Amino acid sequence: MQPEELTLQQAQSSVTPAADRAHWNTTLSMLSGDHWLGGLGWVGPRLPANHPQATEFLAAVQQQFIPKNALKEVAGRHVGAVIGRYPIIKLALRDATAEPTDAQRKEMREGEGALTHWLDRSRALGKLQRFTLLLLLGRAHLQNYIPTGALMNGRVPPGDLLTSIRRIRLRVPEPGTAQVIDDESTGRLYAVYKASTSTGADATEITYLTPDGRTVTRRLEAGATGPVTPDGIAPVLDSSTDALDLHGHLTVTEAIRDQFLTSTLVKNNHMLNFAKTAILRNAELAAILERYGIGILPPGEWLTGTDGRETYKPDPDWRPGGGNVAFFGAQSTIDEQGRVQNAPGGQYGRFEPVSPDALIATKTDAYHDMLDEAGQGHIKGDATGPSSSGEARIQAMNDFKASLYATATPLESALADHLEMTLAWAAALSGKPGRFKPYRVVVQCRILAAQPTSAERLQIVSERDAGLRSTENAMSEIGIEDTDEMLAAVQAEQEAKLQQGQEAAAALGRLMEPAPARTPADAQP
Repeated sequence: MQPEELTLQQAQSSVTPAADRAHWNTTLSMLSGDHWLGGLGWVGPRLPANHPQATEFLAAVQQQFIPKNALKEVAGRHVGAVIGRYPIIKLALRDATAEPTDAQRKEMREGEGALTHWLDRSRALGKLQRFTLLLLLGRAHLQNYIPTGALMNGRVPPGDLLTSIRRIRLRVPEPGTAQVIDDESTGRLYAVYKASTSTGADATEITYLTPDGRTVTRRLEAGATGPVTPDGIAPVLDSSTDALDLHGHLTVTEAIRDQFLTSTLVKNNHMLNFAKTAILRNAELAAILERYGIGILPPGEWLTGTDGRETYKPDPDWRPGGGNVAFFGAQSTIDEQGRVQNAPGGQYGRFEPVSPDALIATKTDAYHDMLDEAGQGHIKGDATGPSSSGEARIQAMNDFKASLYATATPLESALADHLEMTLAWAAALSGKPGRFKPYRVVVQCRILAAQPTSAERLQIVSERDAGLRSTENAMSEIGIEDTDEMLAAVQAEQEAKLQQGQEAAAALGRLMEPAPARTPADAQP
């Protein structure tokens, strides 16, 4: 079915619940700090669900449950290394073989300035970091929209480029609410975003391309006034925007990568939480010993009640604890003849703590497994400690960088498309559609991996001097983010020094010229 013909129900069902929706929910809850997960986060022993004390047991465990949010740690380290700062954003000619004219350079600078202004005004860094975090689940989306409050009589008012781009807002849809669909049966590419109205009614936005490549957003809202159809479906308000030249882009952009926050990471974090909780329980046993008695009674006496029944009353002056001596008697009962009958086999003991070494090793092993799974083995002591080999550190850092590039590559591609769409939208709203069509947006993340050691920096520079690597590559390896800008600055500095040298040489040459010969006229007073 064509996107122009989709019903509200069909559009919403096209955003199908992912098979790993439960994993998404669990991971996002743990990232936000909820590791208990209503009891599902406890992987230690528990009573059967039908046991009368199962709920009480879990409540007691929850009181001593101590999680470590290692999942947030590895995700935050990864996201911060990929997009801890705004990426480098530039405009370039689509024809890479052509040289821009002065007018085109001026237009590219204006476009870059408009995008920078839009990102700053949208507070986009936090949103892009959220987008990157969701990408670690395997799929993430960016969406642009214009709030209804910015409309006049249902239309966007005219304005210049900066005024128009400020009216465009940026949103990061939550997992399962947006999807870009490449329909093989129709050959159409469209996006669906599941939303809701201010009253909570279902709403869906469908963004698609017209046959001539322009972009239309169609909005379906439930709860419109009108009769209910015979099959019980409420009427739907169906509206569409004008077709805009957005350079063939949708208002929803999708990025995909292999899942980084895997179920293995989640399970290892569960094991880590179990070990930490068990360590607390073990420490509690060591500090406050718990005693037990089987078949014994504390000091006291049997008393006959008013009803003639015998009851045992402990001595009210008896106080257990340190510095006291307590004498216990065997468990006894009174038979029908009033004789005291002792129960055989009385026992007394206490719960002893065990060595915490196994629990500590379990905690460390689970944490290290998480670092290995996330490509962050350089954080472990065995990869960065004084006893580690240089090869181990190099390999660990290579694994870390590889995982960063696996995220940065789809992120850069998606963000470039999205910013190009944003700039094209602003140009169309300002009355100049297609103004920036000759240009493409280039995005480069400022990858911030661990800085090389002094010895590694010297090795990189020596390899550059020996011709084994380029100056640009050496700059990148020692941590210079914008190598193009730095190369241009170095070249300008060298040219300035050369110019100064030439000027100094010319001045010295003038000083070294022989003085002109004196004539008799020069000797006259």
